[in-house]
Amino acid sequence: MTAQQHARQTFVVRHARLEDADGIAWLSAELGYPNTAADMTARLKKLLALPTHAVFVLCDDDGVRGFVAAEHRLLLESGERVDIVGLVVEESSRRNSGGSALLTA
Repeated sequence: MTAQQHARQTFVVRHARLEDADGIAWLSAELGYPNTAADMTARLKKLLALPTHAVFVLCDDDGVRGFVAAEHRLLLESGERVDIVGLVVEESSRRNSGGSALLTA
């Protein structure tokens, strides 16, 4: 796919599913955190079950192109907040508002 074709690609943001683990592992490696799909599946399974965590993926027809992970926290000194604990968009999919869409999710 050329850069021009990729720029026109339509992205969808949705809640992560276990079958997204391979794509998320690949993206984590792009950030410098190599993981196996099996490790990512195990972690994702635990996180998806927690009501205080959310994981969203940015997808196109070819698969996962980005993800954001967030955690709801209650801090003694400042109260409730949501922290982004992971965010990556693959390099070839940047500058297409994918990161903004993930943050909005």
